[in-house]
Amino acid sequence: MQDFSNLPKSWQVKTLGEVCDIISKGATPKIQNKTADKNSALFLKAENVTKNGCVNFDNVKFIDYKTHTTTLKRSMLKNLDILITIAGSLARCAVLEIKPNQQININQAVSFARLKDTSKVNPYFVKYFIMNPTMQLYLLSKAKTTAVPNLTLEIIRDTKIPIPPLEIQRRIVKRLDEAFSRIKNGTKHLKSAKDNLTKYKQSLLKSAFNGTLTQDCPLSLGKSTAESSLRENPQGFSWQPTHSLSQGESTTKQSINTHPLAPSAREGEQEDCHTSKVPSICGGDLGVGSTRTHKVVDCHESLRDSHNDENSPSFAGGQGIKNSPSLAEGARGWVSPLNDNALDCHADKSPRNDDKDLLNGESANLPQGWTIKTLGEVCEINPKNKLDDNLEVSFIPMNLILDKFQNKFSYETKIWKNIKKGYTHLQNNCIALAKITPCFENGKCVILDDLKNGYGAGTTEIIILLPNTQKVFIKYIFYFLNTQNFIE
Repeated sequence: MQDFSNLPKSWQVKTLGEVCDIISKGATPKIQNKTADKNSALFLKAENVTKNGCVNFDNVKFIDYKTHTTTLKRSMLKNLDILITIAGSLARCAVLEIKPNQQININQAVSFARLKDTSKVNPYFVKYFIMNPTMQLYLLSKAKTTAVPNLTLEIIRDTKIPIPPLEIQRRIVKRLDEAFSRIKNGTKHLKSAKDNLTKYKQSLLKSAFNGTLTQDCPLSLGKSTAESSLRENPQGFSWQPTHSLSQGESTTKQSINTHPLAPSAREGEQEDCHTSKVPSICGGDLGVGSTRTHKVVDCHESLRDSHNDENSPSFAGGQGIKNSPSLAEGARGWVSPLNDNALDCHADKSPRNDDKDLLNGESANLPQGWTIKTLGEVCEINPKNKLDDNLEVSFIPMNLILDKFQNKFSYETKIWKNIKKGYTHLQNNCIALAKITPCFENGKCVILDDLKNGYGAGTTEIIILLPNTQKVFIKYIFYFLNTQNFIE
């Protein structure tokens, strides 16, 4: 029920039927989609009345002038008529502003109210009143619940509206117009900022994986003398036994991962997860399902060789990386997230020449020390778990992985024996990547951690990547999967 008990004394309460000369609706003729010309009329439908209180003339239909003036004569619209949707999307409202010689009609899903005297009641005041949330709830509560929800003309006519003096109406309309204009502009700027942030993100990722993000950041943090370097390791360096580096021993995890509770588990069977923050991947274009052959870039081998050579500048403070050759000029432009011009050289969807070389598996203009690898060389694909049947583990269907690379997920708890067959095996410190459309394009990708007892299973619509953490950093792989080159 409408409540007007607290209105100022100078305000009146009337029904729309009392202040309007006519309240009616349109109809749907047999023939429409006529080409726009001097013998046609615009034909509006409910979708042409927006929730923001405007009339959208995009994708509008047309009817012939004869139908407009005969069959649909009762719904020939005039300037400042108030449109109210009464079927489908209910109670949307707009004031129609008609240009000279413009002919407009409506279908049966739209009603119109024509005020008796616009010098007493402002049509825009009526529009804002109908748009207010309390009024919207009232009208929706009155709707007839059939196959298509609808409002009757009787409901529209009986709707009560407070009527303040005309000058107060004008002030209210002016303030609301100004506020809605600011909201519209704010929404536009937010959209622009969002678009620019998306461009910036891709620019940042692109520069990260072609080497330019770190080209001005030498790894050395210590002193330049060999003596000081023996006491203070440069950033990214650690002391390793010479024989382990020269032999190039493999640290890839075995195919079957066991849990301490598994009947066949042996002491020391599982390897520790060592995180090595070494650049390893550069742009590529992997189709879903071909993860093992995706080209990546690995600079670990070059750094390892430098460790073994005491005469190498890298050995004495990491200076061998400092003067790495620069990459294509195109990756240098970005300055700030909101600089459109600076972002243009990165945000284009077509790869630059050096990117195309990378897509073909060539080193192109990569910095010194970077090499091409496949994801299959630095990650184990879809590893299997061997666990105790009664162990509680995580279960992750696709809907529990958030999109847009938010790196967030949730899980259900299940018993391992109930999900170990027919699902993709999961474990902590893996990356789950959607392999179906549109989930892949929508960025359903997550680093798995804090799984129940460290393990689980999930939808078969994901690929699991288990990075060799002595070769690549897991989050480095995750960011690489964010890149536009990979997604496309």
